Amino acid sequence: QLAADKHFVAATNGMYFSLSYGAPVYPFIAHGRPIVLSTHPMKVAGVGVNRRAEEANAWLAGSVRSDAAVMALAALNLTPPQGLSAFTSVWGSGRVPLPSDARTRQVSHGRIATATGHYRKVPKGGALLVARGHVAKRWLRALAKHAPVTIHRHVETDAPVRFQDAFGVGTRTVAHADQTSTHLYCARSEALAARTSIAWSRSRSTLLLVTAESPHGPDHYGLDENQMSALLVHLRAAGGYALDGGTSTEMIARTGSHDRLVLEAAPHGHGQRAIPVGVGITYR
Repeated sequence: QLAADKHFVAATNGMYFSLSYGAPVYPFIAHGRPIVLSTHPMKVAGVGVNRRAEEANAWLAGSVRSDAAVMALAALNLTPPQGLSAFTSVWGSGRVPLPSDARTRQVSHGRIATATGHYRKVPKGGALLVARGHVAKRWLRALAKHAPVTIHRHVETDAPVRFQDAFGVGTRTVAHADQTSTHLYCARSEALAARTSIAWSRSRSTLLLVTAESPHGPDHYGLDENQMSALLVHLRAAGGYALDGGTSTEMIARTGSHDRLVLEAAPHGHGQRAIPVGVGITYR
């Protein structure tokens, strides 16, 4: 889908996702709006509204309102924690992962569409409200059928500027310009895997998307995180983080005189796989 955009310059995979549900399990912010987020602060990296690379903690601030009833929102499009969560239409047509103690109600055309139950589908263009815990479930049950519902949500962050687009990140591979990290932990089975990183220059005006292939399979003879740190510093990165790796590592780009996107990197011996979150660059 990314490659179909004629203005695309390059794209690589984003952060971790659930293989069972094909959905992101780390924060995802698009056009300044939370897509996947919880009230628990987590590290993200991306681009601020000032068009400069940015890193910070981000968390969800939101609520669900129906007439005079208001309840704080605990998570958005994530496996539901205790409290009230919401799954929106970006989830798609897949079944929502629900703990056995969860209770849900579907919202369609801005109104409560069902009684309280254990529904696991998000109505097309609507939302699924999920309650866990006595207080949240009692609040959800009390809503009248066909009552109007409004879901408010926005991103809170400790960044100096607001995020335009941001992605949950993994290991911090570069903390300072010209300083390679040498103490990064790698599990033995993942020490030399294919890897993806996002990084930026000292001025934060140059964004680096870097993939390193593993020539003998996705889990052998690639780079460990310390070697990736050295590579990023060599490319003059002043900060950077790991994204998803292994068999998710992939990059498409227009290079040289190519008028079309070319698959530049993919796990050796593996075909392309579906990735629910990608980091892409377009030109105007």
